[in-house]
Parts: sequence; C-alpha cells; structure tokens
Amino acid sequence: MPTSVCGLPDTSCPVLFEQASLGLRFDLVTMRRPLSGASRELAQHNDRIVMSYLAKLDRDDIVNRVRAEIVTGLSGGSFGRTAIAASVHMSASTLQAKLSRAGMSFQQLLDETRHELALGYIEQSRLSITEIAFMLGFSDLSNFIRAFKRWTGKSPTRFRDLA
Repeated sequence: MPTSVCGLPDTSCPVLFEQASLGLRFDLVTMRRPLSGASRELAQHNDRIVMSYLAKLDRDDIVNRVRAEIVTGLSGGSFGRTAIAASVHMSASTLQAKLSRAGMSFQQLLDETRHELALGYIEQSRLSITEIAFMLGFSDLSNFIRAFKRWTGKSPTRFRDLA
C-alpha cells in the first residue's frame, strides 16, 4: 500500500471537507523522532524566519514583534530591552508601556522565549547543555541551570535523560 506524506498508509491521513475547524494532527512519536541531518544553524535560521513571519502577520502585535527580535538577538548577543526597543523603532519606555498594555513585561517575554527555545534545543542530544546556555544568551551555565529548573522543575541533564 502506498504511503502518505505523513509516512503512514494513505488511509490513516484522511482529508475531511466541510468541517467546523481546520487542523492537522501529528503522531507524537513521529514528531519526537530526531531528524537525520539536523543542523543547529539551520534550526536557528528557521526560528528566526518563523518569528519574523509571525511578526508580519500582525504588525500591531507588539508581543510577536518583540519575540521575533529576541530570537534574532539571542544569536547575536544583543537581546536587552534597550537593543530590542531600538530594533522595533521605539524607546525602551514606550516598548515597556506597549507590552504592559498587552499584559506582558519584557522580562516575562524574554523568559518565555528562552524557555520555549530551551525545550526544543534540549531534545537535540548532540548539543551540550553549555552550548544551549550560550545559544540562549545566558552569561554562564549556572544561570541557565537555575532558569531551566524554574521552568521545568528539573535540571537540563535530568530533563534530557527523561525525554
């Protein structure tokens, strides 16, 4: 029997029309399988593209615009509030005011972005914990470990071992 794009027999990926909502479902085991030929640089590049695209979807959505700039800034080392504010063409105080109106602070957004990226990077066993810490802009490994424990309740090594 021929296989579908999702790697399963064609009958397991039916297309349903005239549904109340649009969605795609993927098998969790398949999604967690490491990609052959995975590349950290390509993953970072893709992260930047996705965040840039999300920011373009709604130019008024300050949270997505700032998140995209944080992802870009993390790889370049300039992800502080002042640098990010300049990259979205406003002062740091204006940025903070706009984020406040959206129910968010810059620090909270930075923390959430790092958390999301950390969970993705930690699954890549070829990346050392130290590499991940520096990719996320932490000044040293101990700061990253403390933040990761705050996010997940486990050390990065323990979290990776359990995954």
